[in-house]
Amino acid sequence: MRQTDSIREMTTEQIEALNDEYRARGERLYVRWSMGPRYDTRPSRDYVSGGAHAGLSAVELGNWGGEYLARRLAEYKFLRINDERRRAYIYAGETVGLDSDGYELIDLATAVCIGAWTE
Repeated sequence: MRQTDSIREMTTEQIEALNDEYRARGERLYVRWSMGPRYDTRPSRDYVSGGAHAGLSAVELGNWGGEYLARRLAEYKFLRINDERRRAYIYAGETVGLDSDGYELIDLATAVCIGAWTE
């Protein structure tokens, strides 16, 4: 995974504008609740089977905006119950499949952390 030196803090509005730019180029952005790119170096684990996924589990931002985008960004916020260090990171990359929840898996070789959502 390619990683930037510092994590850019981004508001919902900034993420929406960036998502529009990516979609205009035919590219995708994703939100991933984790401890960040330093920890996102191995494929996600499938909590149903215990096996490894083919990439990083994430939720595509899709064509959402405003309140709906904010809901999409916060969808997995409950993960903070187990670890307060988890937050919503914005990634770009190519999809390599789906996880057990039906969400996208980002190829580790193409994954780039763009920033982190500030709620």
